[in-house]
Amino acid sequence: MKLNASQAAFSQMLISGTLVHEANFDEIQNRLGIEVSPHVVIVFSIDRYAREASPVIRSAIEYMKEHLQEKITLGEIARYCYLSTYHFAHLFKREVGLSFVDFLNKLRIEKAVHFLETTDLPVQQIAALVGFPDPNYFTRKFKLYMSCSPSEYRAAKLC
Repeated sequence: MKLNASQAAFSQMLISGTLVHEANFDEIQNRLGIEVSPHVVIVFSIDRYAREASPVIRSAIEYMKEHLQEKITLGEIARYCYLSTYHFAHLFKREVGLSFVDFLNKLRIEKAVHFLETTDLPVQQIAALVGFPDPNYFTRKFKLYMSCSPSEYRAAKLC
């Protein structure tokens, strides 16, 4: 599906997180003129979290971005931040509004979307590049957040 200029600009603002708090779900669907999964509304506000979080959480987010391809555990990030796993998990959830795992998955999906839009890499390779060693699991997670498969997303550019 091809978006007109207004829809494309609006979808970019949505993806950047600019409109997440300013527009409700119905408005987003009306402005885009298409059906939108609720996951699309919330998935891409990663940079906003990084800007608004405490230095400890910003550092953790940067670590996640730099090591996205690797297996990242809650314990590993907590140690990196010199916090107990329990304290880090609660601090992260309080400041970001998402659990560590949800945030990491959304970060990985955001990066996968970037690769799908800017490269011709196979989906299996993109899955590995964003930290999903199992392409089938990657596709399931991608569908959960984007309401379409990675291949469908690449073909349509927006589900």
